Amino acid sequence: MVDQSLSEKYNVRRPRPTEPFRVFPDYDAPHILYLTEINNRFLLVHPTQTATTKCARYALFLCMNDQSEYFLWPIKSENLDNSWMKTAFEAAYLAMWNWVQVSTKNNSDKYKIDIIDSIEDNPIWPKTPYDQLVLKAFENRIIDACKSTVHRKVA
Repeated sequence: MVDQSLSEKYNVRRPRPTEPFRVFPDYDAPHILYLTEINNRFLLVHPTQTATTKCARYALFLCMNDQSEYFLWPIKSENLDNSWMKTAFEAAYLAMWNWVQVSTKNNSDKYKIDIIDSIEDNPIWPKTPYDQLVLKAFENRIIDACKSTVHRKVA
């Protein structure tokens, strides 16, 4: 498999319930960024805009699924007493060394984490610097000034 780096599309999303994935272990994870979620899409909020934009701090993990598709998994890094957040972080750290799946069950207050032993391949990770991956993933979805196009659409 070839390192596709910036030619690859990087979605910002949560893992799907039936999707085995790994988390890139070599970045100084987690990277904490300000994000807002609107219509099930995440937008990156520049720190100078946090006072005027409803946003939260998120850890952002680079992931790859079993179909060799990259995505960035945002996990809210506030209210870590919340069992959803706590088990999301547990899954992310387990996925640095194992293929995992996360799912929810009715009446549960946390993620169910399964380690998938049937996948033996190790991921091929992009060589692109993390900040460039983030900018690529949030292309045209950055709130960086009150007069920005994205901000006007969001407001």
